[in-house]
Amino acid sequence: MRRILLAAAALLVIPAAAAAEPTRVVEHAPGAPEVIYECHPASPVFLAAVAVEAGSARETPMTRGLSHLLEHLLFDGSERFDRGEIAAWVERNGAFLNAFTRKETAVFFLLARSDLVDEGIEILSQMLLRPVFPPAELEKERGVVLEEMRQGRDDPRERRERLVSRRLYAGSPLAEPVIGLETTIETVSREQIGAYHGERYRPERMRILLMGGFDRDRARGLVEDHFCGGPREWRDGSRPARDGSAVPAPRWSGRIARIVDPGLDPGLEAMLPLPRVDEPGFPAALVAARILGSPAGPLAGCLDALGLPDPGVSLETHGAFSALRISIDGTAETAGRLEEALAVVLGRLAHWEPDVHAVAAARTAVGASEAFDRERYHYYMMLAGQPVALFGDRYLDAADEGVARVERPDVARLARRRLVDPPFNAVVVLPGASSAKGEAAAQPVKTTRARNGVLIAATSRPGSPVAALHVLVRDRAMLEREHDGARISLLHGILDHSPAGRKLAGQLERIGARIAWGDNPFISMDDYQVSPAWAFVRLEAPADNFNKAVVLLASFLLQAPVEESGVSAAASRIAVELGARTGRPFFALDRELGRALFGDHPWGTGAFPETAGELSAPAFERLMRDVYRGENLIVTAVGPRDPEETIRIVEKAFGNLPPGGGAESIRPAAVAGGAVVEETAAIEGIYLRRGWLVVDPEPGETAALRVAAEVLSRRMQEEIRETRGLAYSTGCGARLLPGAVVVSATVGSRAANLDEVSAVLDSLIRSLAEAPPTAEETAAATDRLRGRLARRLLSSVNEAADLGLRLFLYPGEPGGENVTAVDAAAVQAAIVRRLDPAGGVAVRLLPGADEPPAPRRRPPPGMPGMR
Repeated sequence: MRRILLAAAALLVIPAAAAAEPTRVVEHAPGAPEVIYECHPASPVFLAAVAVEAGSARETPMTRGLSHLLEHLLFDGSERFDRGEIAAWVERNGAFLNAFTRKETAVFFLLARSDLVDEGIEILSQMLLRPVFPPAELEKERGVVLEEMRQGRDDPRERRERLVSRRLYAGSPLAEPVIGLETTIETVSREQIGAYHGERYRPERMRILLMGGFDRDRARGLVEDHFCGGPREWRDGSRPARDGSAVPAPRWSGRIARIVDPGLDPGLEAMLPLPRVDEPGFPAALVAARILGSPAGPLAGCLDALGLPDPGVSLETHGAFSALRISIDGTAETAGRLEEALAVVLGRLAHWEPDVHAVAAARTAVGASEAFDRERYHYYMMLAGQPVALFGDRYLDAADEGVARVERPDVARLARRRLVDPPFNAVVVLPGASSAKGEAAAQPVKTTRARNGVLIAATSRPGSPVAALHVLVRDRAMLEREHDGARISLLHGILDHSPAGRKLAGQLERIGARIAWGDNPFISMDDYQVSPAWAFVRLEAPADNFNKAVVLLASFLLQAPVEESGVSAAASRIAVELGARTGRPFFALDRELGRALFGDHPWGTGAFPETAGELSAPAFERLMRDVYRGENLIVTAVGPRDPEETIRIVEKAFGNLPPGGGAESIRPAAVAGGAVVEETAAIEGIYLRRGWLVVDPEPGETAALRVAAEVLSRRMQEEIRETRGLAYSTGCGARLLPGAVVVSATVGSRAANLDEVSAVLDSLIRSLAEAPPTAEETAAATDRLRGRLARRLLSSVNEAADLGLRLFLYPGEPGGENVTAVDAAAVQAAIVRRLDPAGGVAVRLLPGADEPPAPRRRPPPGMPGMR
C-alpha cells in the first residue's frame, strides 16, 4: 500500500452534516469505465475510487509484481503534474490519496472536500492514464519495493500467509504473491513496465466509484473529459460481466496440505466455494458467513473437546467465486489435532439447520456493519474495495437490498447445496521439531460524573444511524502494579474469547451491535493506539438499539464471572495473539525503548506481556473487579440523540458499577541521555529507533513536539526512503501520555545498510537544531496533523474514542493540544529544549540467533546517536 498524505486542515472545521438518503446510479459506455455514482448531497467530502483490472493474479512470469510496483510508480508524476505537484496539491487541500493492490485488482482512491471534485478527478486520471515513469524515481521505487519484500520476510505472519496462499489457491493464478518476486522487480525494464501499464490501465478496464457530495451531471462531464477523451453515449445499468476478466478458481482438491515450519504459528486454514457475487445465492452466503462466525453460531464451541478455540469464519470474494474461509488457531500442544478439527467442522456444517432468529439477527448485523463502515468512505474502500472493484453495484446491491431480503429458506438452501460434503482446499501449519512460541468535536460536549465516580461525556452526531460508546480505563499501568504488570490486555483477551464473552458478542450481534476489546493486536486503521497509560473497549450499535447495547455491556462488566473454563477457552487464542504481536520486530523496539526511557516506572512494562504466563481465574477475577470501578473509567458516547439523553442512558447503566478506584498517578523520572541498547533477533533486516522522554511539558509544548516529530518524519521519508531508497519503513511520531510525551524516530532497512542508515538518521536528527523547520515546513506539518485529527471524527466510534482521550490527557483543556497555534519559533524552541541530538535513547535490533541474548546497553561512541 502507498500512502501519500493524510487529510488536513480543511476537513477539521466541517461539522457533521445531517444524513441524506443517497442515490446510486450506474452508467457505462463503449471504451469507457463503468461509473457508479452514489450521491450523498449533504456530505462535505467526496471519494473518487478507480479500480483497475490488475493485480498479481493477472500477471505473467515476466510481469510478476508489476501491479504492485505500478502502485508506487503512478504517484511519481504524469504528463501534466510531477510528483511534487501531486503531493503539494494533496497536502495543500487536506486530501487523502492512497492505493492498494490485491490479487485481482488495484484501487486508487482520493478523499477530499466536495468543492475539489474537478481537480481531484483530473489528478487521478493523470496518475492512472498519463504517467511518465521518471528513470530516477523508478530506481528509487524499485529499491523501496525490494526493501518492502525484505521487511515482509521478517514478519512471521506475512511469511505464513504467503505459504498458505500458495496451497489454498493451488491451480489458480491467485496463488501468486501480490508483492511479486525479487528477480522480476530487480530486472524489469522501464519499457516492460510501460507495456504492462498500456495493456492494463485502459479506460475500458476501469471501474470508477464516486461517493459523497458532488453533482452527478458535472461529475459525468469530468469523467468524459479526463477518462474518455470526450463525450460518450452513456447507458444506465450494470455493465454485463466480462467472462474473460475473471481469474480462474483454484483446483478444489478436498485434501489437507501441510506446512512444517518451527518459525510459524500452528493452525489450519480452509476454503469452501460459495456463490459468486453476481449469483442469486450470494446475499444468503453473506448472512450464512455471519451466522457461522458468530459466538452464538453453530460452530462456536464445537472444537472444545479437542482443546481448540472456536474457528474464525469470513467470506472471501473473487471474480470467479466466493469462498467461506475458516481459520483455526493451534499451539505446539494442539497442532496434532488440527486435521481432526476440520472433520469436526465439516460434520457440523453438514447437519446445520439455520434458525429463523439467527438469520434475522445476522441480517441485522450485516446491514449494521455496512452502515458502520460506509460512514468512512476511505475505510470502506479498504474493507470492501476488492468486491466493489470486481462487481461494482452488484456487490453494493447484494450487501444492501439483497441481504435485507434474505430469509431462513434462502440460507437453508445454500447450506444444503454448498455445505453438505463440500469441495474444499485446506492447509495445516505444524510447528515441526521445535516451536517458535512460545482538535474539538463539531457539536457541544456534555459531561457529568456519576455517583460512583465514572466520568461520562456525550456529543451528538445529527442524522447518523449509528451510535457508539467508548470505555477508557485510565492509568492502566498503575492499576496493573498489584497484578504482575501488563495484565489488562490478557483480561480483555479472556473477556473477548471466553464463553461469557462469546455470549455477550452474540447478544450484541442479534441487535446489530458489535464490540471490540481494544487490547486485541489487530487495531483498525483509525490512528488510535494502545498504550501503557490506558486500555479501552469500543461498542458500535444501530442508534435505535444503543440503549440495549449499553445495558448489555455494563451488565457484563458488573456481573460476568471470570471462571477457569473461560480462561482455558481463551488461553490458546491469547497465546496466538500475543505471538502475533511479540513476534514482530517493532514489539522488541517498543519493549527496549520503554525499558530504557522509563526504567522501573510502570509505563516501562508496556501494554502487552512477552508471554501470557500463568492464567489464573481468581487472579483475573480480582483484576477485573479492580479495573472496572468508578474512578478508573471515562465513558464517552456519540450518536444522533441529544447529549443529555445519551448521558442519562449511559449513567443509568454504568452508574451501577462499584465506586472507588482512581490509581495513584506517578510521574516518571527524567532519563540521562545517550544510552544505546542492542538486541539480536531471528530477522534479516535491521531496525533502528531513537527516542526522547519529555516529562511535564510546558503549555503548548506538546503540540510543538508533535509538529517537530512530523517535520522529522517527512525529512526521513524524503532523504532515507525517497532520495536514497534505503528503506521502506521510516517514521517519527509523538506518543502522548498523561503529563509526558515520547518522541521516537524509526527506520527499518536491510543489514547491509546499517552504517549508512545510521549516519543519515544521525544527520537528520542534528538537522532539526542546525536547520530548524521553516515556516513552510511547520505549516505543512501542522496541516498533516490537523488532517489526522479530522479523520478521528469521520465515524461515530472514532469520535467517541477521540473525546475519551482528550478528557483523559487534557482534563483542564477539553479541546486538547492546539496544533493550529504552533508556529516555527515554538517548534524550534521545543527542539532546542527537548530533542538533544546527543540525548535520548537509541535502540538497535540486529540479525542474530533464534534465541537472542540479553540486550546489551552501552554508552554512545564519539558520534551521538546510533553510529
